[in-house]
Amino acid sequence: MMLNTIAGRTYNDLNQYPIFPWVLKDYTSQVLDIKNPNVFRDFSRPIGIQNPKHIDEVKFKYESFDDPTGLIQKFHYGTHYSNAASVMHYLIRMEPFTTLHIQLQSGKFDIADRQFHSFQSSWTNIMDSPNDGKELIPEFFYLPEFLLNSNKFDLGKLQSNNQDVNDVQLPLWAHDSPEEFIRLHRLALESEYVSAHLHQWIDLIFGYKQNGQAAIDALNVFMYYSYENVVHTDSIDDSITREAIDGVWNTSPANDNDETPTVNSTNPNYHAVIDSVVHKGKTEFQKGQQSTETIVSKAKKLMQQHWDHTRQSLARLRKRISEMVPKSANNLIYWRNPIQSGLVLGVSLSVIITFMFLSSLAAISFWLLALLVVSGLYQLYNYVMVTFVGRAQDDILDSMFPSDISISEQQARDLAHNIRVNGTSLLKHGRNLFLWQNLTNSILFGLILFVFFYIGLSMNALTFALIGLIFLFTVPKIYQVPIDRTAKQVLDQINQLLAKVTSKLPNKAKKP
Repeated sequence: MMLNTIAGRTYNDLNQYPIFPWVLKDYTSQVLDIKNPNVFRDFSRPIGIQNPKHIDEVKFKYESFDDPTGLIQKFHYGTHYSNAASVMHYLIRMEPFTTLHIQLQSGKFDIADRQFHSFQSSWTNIMDSPNDGKELIPEFFYLPEFLLNSNKFDLGKLQSNNQDVNDVQLPLWAHDSPEEFIRLHRLALESEYVSAHLHQWIDLIFGYKQNGQAAIDALNVFMYYSYENVVHTDSIDDSITREAIDGVWNTSPANDNDETPTVNSTNPNYHAVIDSVVHKGKTEFQKGQQSTETIVSKAKKLMQQHWDHTRQSLARLRKRISEMVPKSANNLIYWRNPIQSGLVLGVSLSVIITFMFLSSLAAISFWLLALLVVSGLYQLYNYVMVTFVGRAQDDILDSMFPSDISISEQQARDLAHNIRVNGTSLLKHGRNLFLWQNLTNSILFGLILFVFFYIGLSMNALTFALIGLIFLFTVPKIYQVPIDRTAKQVLDQINQLLAKVTSKLPNKAKKP
């Protein structure tokens, strides 16, 4: 970009848009190997003669051209590697370039086959004809969005297979990901091979092979009107000839004017200057990369701190619940004895369901009778085991209902104290709510009552008790292990994602 800026190229003028090179010629491999020199274009040749078969054709065109007026100079290529039309060609899927393209094509999109729809197709066109000599633009190395038809423009159908033109068909090694294409394409631009050969392309576009005998020898001469200070119609005496030249200049696709960059040096030994500019650019890029890595590192650290805080909050919540609930109840709801927990849950569910469908008297009688029968059967089972097997089983009922089931005086006082304290607190809160002493809390309380009223139309108190019981025997156990495990897995996935982001950052610039 520094070379483009020095040469007068700018985003503000489509006729002098920044120029970047075609870097690769391999758009069919499943994996891009940037250590293999065979995947790169020949930087010593103009894009129009990447296919060696075109060399003789281009030479013959130059040598055989003869303008009777002597005004039009010889050239190798009738089209330029950079002009407004080529910028619109590449950026057709993005405004305002879409509208500019339509205006250029007299109010419609160009034929689909001539649009930029596939990398392989574009490179094939370059290899098939020296007349398709467009170089690339900077967006190919930083902007994945221009490859997508996000605006859903109707770009037509290809004549070859009647396929709709939509997003740009990417090379196989990009795996249908514009972001992956940009990442690999930029890595290719910054590769060791390109660093060692890019100066040859710079000579052609910005340097001493741009014009003169060096340009002729390099087969790098374009139409005369694309060069600075070449067309001087004021010096032509013949008005007809002058008007004809002006007509060519003003109506040519090149004007859109193809404009060759300003020559940065006519000395072939200026590579030290170029290396200095490139090194400075790489240094700035490296600083930007380090800043990005710092941001990723800080984000990872903040996420870890947030997760640690959340985990500690959950641990404190579990501890508070454990302190509020008696130890025996804790053992039940955390399933430390699965048999006892399952028995209590099953019986409790059955009791609640029975009360939902039977009268209170029938339900109480039924369950007392059921308890009596179960206890009798269990005692009979123990008697049989002792008589015929000679071994008694552990008495589960005795462990669940100890012999000392009396309520001590201290337990009664503690219970009364808790009822008094909690009841007093409840009454105070209720008074504040119903007397609207806190407007926000009273409104919120009213909304909660309103919601519960409509929920209660379909569910009675026993249903709530049923749901509450299920939650009581499931949520604590779920929180104890699985959620911790799941949260850890989520954190691991976040760490892996951050690692992938870091790994896909462009490689740090190598010292020249």
